[in-house]
Amino acid sequence: MTYALPLLVPTKLMLPQLRDTLVPRTDLLARLGPHPSTRLTLVVAPAGFGKSTFVAQWLTCGSSQQPGVAWVTLDEHDQDGFHFLAYLTGAVTRVLSDACTTTVALLKTSAPPLYVLLHALLVDLSEIPGPLTLVLDDYHMITSEAVHQSVAYLVRNLPPRCSVVLISRTDPPLPLGRLYAEHQVTDIRADDLRFTEAEAGAFLVKMTGHMPSHQALNLVLQQTEGWAIALHMAALSQFERTGYDRLPVKANRQIAEYLADEVLAQQTDEVQQILLRLALPSRFCAGLATTLARCTLADDSRPADQPAEHTAQGQTLLAGKQASTADPGHLWMAEQIEQLVQANLFLAPLDHEQRWYRFHPLFRDLLLRRLHLASGEDGVRALHRQAAHWFARNDALEEAITHFLAAGDEPGLADVIEQHFNAAIIQQFQVWMPPRLLHLLPPTLIAQRPGLTFLTARKGSSNLNLAQLATGLEQIDAQLAATSPDETILPWPTFLADRDNLKGILRYWQGRTTEACQLLEYAAHHGSAFTVIRQTLIYLGLAYVATNRYGEGQQIITSLQPKHVDPRSPWLTVGRLAALCGMHLLAGEFSALKRDAQCLLEVVEEHSLVASTWISYGLISLGFEAYERSNLAQAADYFSQLVRLKYQANPIMYLNAVIGLAVIAAVQGLHAEAACYEQEANAFAIEEGSVMFRNQALGCAIRLAILRHDDSTALALARQIKPEPNVGLSISFEEPQLMQIYAFIVAGNADEHRQAAALLEQVQHHAMTNHSTRIAILVLTMQALLHQVHGQTKAALTSLQQAIQRAESRGLVRTFVDFGPTLVPLLTTLAQRGVAPGYLKRILMAAERSGIIAESAPITTPPLDLPEVLTRRETEILALLAARWSSKEIADHLIIAPNTVRKHTSTIYSKLGVSSRREAVAAARALGMLPPE
Repeated sequence: MTYALPLLVPTKLMLPQLRDTLVPRTDLLARLGPHPSTRLTLVVAPAGFGKSTFVAQWLTCGSSQQPGVAWVTLDEHDQDGFHFLAYLTGAVTRVLSDACTTTVALLKTSAPPLYVLLHALLVDLSEIPGPLTLVLDDYHMITSEAVHQSVAYLVRNLPPRCSVVLISRTDPPLPLGRLYAEHQVTDIRADDLRFTEAEAGAFLVKMTGHMPSHQALNLVLQQTEGWAIALHMAALSQFERTGYDRLPVKANRQIAEYLADEVLAQQTDEVQQILLRLALPSRFCAGLATTLARCTLADDSRPADQPAEHTAQGQTLLAGKQASTADPGHLWMAEQIEQLVQANLFLAPLDHEQRWYRFHPLFRDLLLRRLHLASGEDGVRALHRQAAHWFARNDALEEAITHFLAAGDEPGLADVIEQHFNAAIIQQFQVWMPPRLLHLLPPTLIAQRPGLTFLTARKGSSNLNLAQLATGLEQIDAQLAATSPDETILPWPTFLADRDNLKGILRYWQGRTTEACQLLEYAAHHGSAFTVIRQTLIYLGLAYVATNRYGEGQQIITSLQPKHVDPRSPWLTVGRLAALCGMHLLAGEFSALKRDAQCLLEVVEEHSLVASTWISYGLISLGFEAYERSNLAQAADYFSQLVRLKYQANPIMYLNAVIGLAVIAAVQGLHAEAACYEQEANAFAIEEGSVMFRNQALGCAIRLAILRHDDSTALALARQIKPEPNVGLSISFEEPQLMQIYAFIVAGNADEHRQAAALLEQVQHHAMTNHSTRIAILVLTMQALLHQVHGQTKAALTSLQQAIQRAESRGLVRTFVDFGPTLVPLLTTLAQRGVAPGYLKRILMAAERSGIIAESAPITTPPLDLPEVLTRRETEILALLAARWSSKEIADHLIIAPNTVRKHTSTIYSKLGVSSRREAVAAARALGMLPPE
């Protein structure tokens, strides 16, 4: 079976296999009907009541008439909301391979907020043509509030043809009052699952091969109270043949342990040893079982793939099992597992091929206790270490991490992760270590290992969190310096070049562009292929422009051949083209930008390169070019295509596309639509946690406020812009510091005008130092505006003429149009004086068409597909509720009636399925609607 999502354990998505000893629960099945009739079915009973087996029997009987069944068996590792929804989506796609395309696309990228995933999953489920049942088995393992809130929201908003079956040992902490009131919950409890006398008799016949006496049957039924696991154990203990006339009257768990003990005592010593070792992992197959059986219980780190020399007494279970086949131990172990299955020793197959098995949890608990007593802590750690290595070799990385940590082998764990990372970026063109798995690692381990620190630092380079990037690089250097050169072992062969790539990126943003070029050139020639290289090429191209090597840099990028990349690879071609696009944008060369962006998308299509990162580079470049030429409809189309790739595209590109759509809507007078995009830009910036992203969102908000003639808001926002290093290095749609200056000029007082002049001088220095033509033109234009505000018309015309002369050959239009009516008189005067008359005519015509004078044909941009979890007003009120504002304070702040606040609050409670302010805030934080406390 091929799954749409990576890193999912396939056996967790399998229905329990129904055994030959299965007894049809005819009465209970008749009461429930052929399939779930309510939105939620709760199956709640203690361990061993046959909950999972019964649900599998119920949902698969008469399979041709049954809805699809998407099954997930949960465990203690499923506490992360993103991880939980990945498994749920994987279960659906296992049943319906072409379902959930949007959710799958989101899950294959960096983790989006839970409410975004939930919305996407619900939309995908609504498009499934037939009925579907989602089964969440072992739900009692979940302790995460985020998962509970996700399940609650999912159940409340399920499409009509979908239902959820939740199997648990305890009642789930979900707000189910409304569902009970609407008769949308079906309860199946322990009393429903107890075997009747007829069912118990039929079960014992299948287990023992004969019908027990009426007296024995009544005795067993009385003492076990119809508890399935106790009946199973009683049958295996052969209670009639061994003279038991009474079973001990004990609590359920005690009965199970007593009878399991009796069952275990009947096995040979060899079988008991096998059982103890197989209980260590939560699931096992013949290959893993062979490794565990071969393990000598010494506290060493040698993988047990091949048996060592053993004593005559036999230090391993497989000693003496060697024969002429390639791996006789493996074949022997497969036979042993089959015998355990035939003996009904509480093994349940987890897949149709019966490769993977697990023990019943109660029996496994007993075996684990015995294993610790028999082998000691050192022996158990040795087994965990062998299991960890086996899972790592078989790409079950989450289970490998669990066993490494249980073994106390943090160095071994770090080695495995670094090896997998190096192999993955070379072979798969992607970073192997997802954040979810990285978060499982102890922070103390990350702090000791350069390779693990590299993975955390690289995240800072992707979302422009320069503080995180700088801290990570400092830690790497300190880690390497702590060992002598002779002792230093690099995490992977190209590690130093990959580290220099990150250093080059940091130097670029620090304005140390010559150093950046040196570091990035080394990384480009010697770094890993290809995930790190593509980032290197982008920043190397920008660094060439910043060091006044635009022409030379294009030739170098075009011919550059990284050591570890196939020169014929289309990935290298698109990487070079993406780097050239960045260079053209920084240099303000929009004709070249359009040419190479189109080539990039053509290569992507020709070679079916589905990586959304490359598509986003092409779309954002074409969107920038179309916008600058004042082709707003085309620009909106490109930006909208990119926005639909949220969490798949490069985060920098996504944010720029949202801002672009906001500005396009605003210049057309569509202020409500622009506000939606502004809200999304702000939310995404907060989510990414980057100061530079937050500044860009603020810059967008400033422009929109000015276009609404809301000067007070524009000034308030401008004061929130935080200083950024080297403004001239940015290639963003919105330049925050320039928008801050613009607000001070058009809406500020004399003090703010002086502040604008000082800031302009700083930005001009950065633009000249870094040879950023586009920023230099913007600075000259703003200087003209500032002179005009002060009545210095001659100086204003001089600055603006310089800007026009530098921009004419590049055909820039929106660069001037976006400064609005204030600039129009100056542009008109220059045109009347014969300065670039044809070029200025194009700019003035674009200004007229854009609504600065009048909008002749409004262009509508596609609305952003935002999750309709809460409205914008409800989101505002929720944030104030979290800040502990009273209803009256909220009403006064928002200028609405207190009764309106109460109505909105009631709606928020209803949508989140809660009944109090505290619960609403907790649910919103769990779902990612509010930042963590």
